[in-house]
Amino acid sequence: MGFEGAHNIPKKKEEVSSAGKLARAAALGAMLSTVPTDAIESKADHFQARQIAAEQLDQTGITSERKEANRPTSLALERGFSPFGYTDPNSDGRGWDALSDAARIIKGLAVGTIKDENEQTRHTLVDEMKERFNISEEAANRFFDSRMDAFRLYLGLPQEHNTFGVSEYQPSQSEDDKYYYKINNFVENFSDVAPGASEAEEMTPERKREVMRWLWMNASGGYDAEFPQVDLGSGVMGRYSLMRGEDEEGTYVSYYDKWDMGGSIEGIAEDGVAGKPFEIYDRIYIEDPAVYEDMELEVVRRDKPEGQ
Repeated sequence: MGFEGAHNIPKKKEEVSSAGKLARAAALGAMLSTVPTDAIESKADHFQARQIAAEQLDQTGITSERKEANRPTSLALERGFSPFGYTDPNSDGRGWDALSDAARIIKGLAVGTIKDENEQTRHTLVDEMKERFNISEEAANRFFDSRMDAFRLYLGLPQEHNTFGVSEYQPSQSEDDKYYYKINNFVENFSDVAPGASEAEEMTPERKREVMRWLWMNASGGYDAEFPQVDLGSGVMGRYSLMRGEDEEGTYVSYYDKWDMGGSIEGIAEDGVAGKPFEIYDRIYIEDPAVYEDMELEVVRRDKPEGQ
């Protein structure tokens, strides 16, 4: 589902100019021209195609699978519709309703044909996120950039801040032959907002152990385990699944979310209308045995049955 409201500190991400966007588009066209068309159409989202997809995403900011989500309205919506707070109650306190949500999308589409409203309101949104979630300015800016990248991929447009990669893994229960997207630097980003975070703190082995232990303690063994907090570290996921697992490579914590604008009128359609949903999944293997040691941690409470 999409976000409902909103280590080492990563280097500041560079803005992508209009010329840069055109260069990426040209590079993608050149890359795809070297791959047989039938191969792209038949294997664009297959798990076996993940290496090709990873190269496309790295070099052009988008995969051939995501380009299928592009619509004539994509660019205008990316500029005019805000993917922040679209499930928040209306100003009159009545909560979400389809009519006002549809009006917001139409307004965003109209505004986006004239100006980049999202970039113009960036400063205000960053300040709001800092206050609302009590996070640093750097984390709030990353939140904004990553959220916009998720929205771009949903609309079939290239990401601009290298938020996503292609995962080498898929859920063990999945029967679908497809690859999943991962959030780059998930642990490092999480460290910025996890208990004990400070803007000056580096990702030392001790800090990584603390962060991994916190993730482990708050993960569940159930496939549909829902982590009852939004993804403040990366700004991408809403109430997402945070799970424990083990395979031949070792013990891990995994995260999963379907980015589908859930909670808005756009999210009612299973396959989307203005864009196309995509799924996020990755595994973080625990290499430090000390992560399992007993320690008092802040564990997020869940209203879940025992054993789920």
